[in-house]
Amino acid sequence: MARPALVTPLLWSSLGFSLACGLVAQGLLALEPAAFTGHWFRQPLLLVALHLSTLGFVGLMILGVLTQFLPMLLGRGLGSAALAGAALAVFGLGLLLLLGVFAGWRAPGPALAAGLALLGGAGAILALAWPALVHAGPRQRLCRASLASSLFYLVLTAGLGALMAQGLVGSPRLAADPLALIRLHAHWGLMGFGCLMVFAVSYELLPMFNLAKGYPLWPGWLALGLVHAGLLTLAADGLGGFAKLGPPAEGLLALACVSYAVQVLWIQGKAFRPQRDASGWLFRQACLALLAAAFWAASLAWRAAAPPGEVAAAVYLLLFGFLGGAIASQLQKIVPLMAWVDRFSAQVGTAQVPVAGQLLHQPLAWLALGLHGLALLSGCVGLARAWAPCLRLSGCAGAALFLDLGLLVLSSRRRGAATPLPGPAAPAPC
Repeated sequence: MARPALVTPLLWSSLGFSLACGLVAQGLLALEPAAFTGHWFRQPLLLVALHLSTLGFVGLMILGVLTQFLPMLLGRGLGSAALAGAALAVFGLGLLLLLGVFAGWRAPGPALAAGLALLGGAGAILALAWPALVHAGPRQRLCRASLASSLFYLVLTAGLGALMAQGLVGSPRLAADPLALIRLHAHWGLMGFGCLMVFAVSYELLPMFNLAKGYPLWPGWLALGLVHAGLLTLAADGLGGFAKLGPPAEGLLALACVSYAVQVLWIQGKAFRPQRDASGWLFRQACLALLAAAFWAASLAWRAAAPPGEVAAAVYLLLFGFLGGAIASQLQKIVPLMAWVDRFSAQVGTAQVPVAGQLLHQPLAWLALGLHGLALLSGCVGLARAWAPCLRLSGCAGAALFLDLGLLVLSSRRRGAATPLPGPAAPAPC
């Protein structure tokens, strides 16, 4: 029987490239901690590490997995896997060009090419996913709305970033305050694209892996509306010239994070099989980081002059704490499932096969939980207090986390490629 269409080399290549981006970003933190203190948004190395983490790790990881999971989430996949792979390749090329601009390649040509590649790749992925988003069933409306919003904010983030990159090598393209543009760019990318994408995927994966039914969806809808309201308020503050809208916008985003946490708790409260393994605890740890980041950012917005180190620590909580932790948590479910489908789905009912959970190397999963917590705690302290030893420890623990995740992926694939393991016959992969 042919290999199921759900699993393609695009998944494994995007996983490998995104984990490599995260590893390099954490390596920069470990090797050059002084570059991550002071005026954090003006440091070239920090800009490189930040975009490696956001566009490289978070962006390519989510988009790569999304190309495989749209059939599962919405019942309909992308129109063309080849075009999806080409769009991801263009997106990755734009990332590499952008990193070159940050590293010192200050020429109009590379900056323009980077912006066009990122914008074109993001727009192509949105166009390819649009039929699936439009024709999704009524059960997936919340997931569909969050996915569409996330991809829309990715296009906005890439477009604004392209204009800002042009300003690095020539005259500014926008007349707004540069600090307000940086804040808007960061919020569109982290809250609009990253968080809404994780929200959308978790609305489907959490019930699937926890066997949860009978829970309301209004907290998720409220979270989506509050994110839109907060980001629209920030846009009015950054682009529209309306002053003093930053604190209310941060308050709306903090309430959105609380509403999402309520939705997660409701799903887990209705779970027939609650996840108390390493993946489940890592996701809970990530949700705590999300709430801490939201309220820390909201409190900083009300200060007349927020310390740059504390702003950087709040960003780190959101980027590495929530997005990194949530992705690592779901990766521990997705990778064994994909390896199971790739190897054993054709044998169900005809031979004894393992369940998907048996393909996960549990010691590596528990090690990821500890490394994520250590890197998160030491990184927040190091950024808030500009303490280089803590930053170095955070970078080393973060790099070890990405190596651990890489080993976890390889281990699951190796176990899936081996002879069927002794175990109960499984009619379903979960």
